Amino acid sequence: MEFDRETFRRLFPNLAKELESGRNSVSINSVRTDIEVGEKAVSQSFVHYEPDVIDFIRRCDTAEQAEEIIDYMERRGEIRKEYA
Repeated sequence: MEFDRETFRRLFPNLAKELESGRNSVSINSVRTDIEVGEKAVSQSFVHYEPDVIDFIRRCDTAEQAEEIIDYMERRGEIRKEYA
């Protein structure tokens, strides 16, 4: 399926603004053609990574989600009441 720019802007106005602004870009530093090498490189970067409550809260979309995370971590004893 192919769109011209005006049709794309009309159908997806927010996405069109985001793409045209150029502010939200991700640079790609390298391309791996060997899947095993790529998977190994990615998996090694998170070998000893242990997310904490702040990491989970950053992924929340709403305050209610963040409060659920805080309550859950507090019930599990991973954070203290004072910290929550």
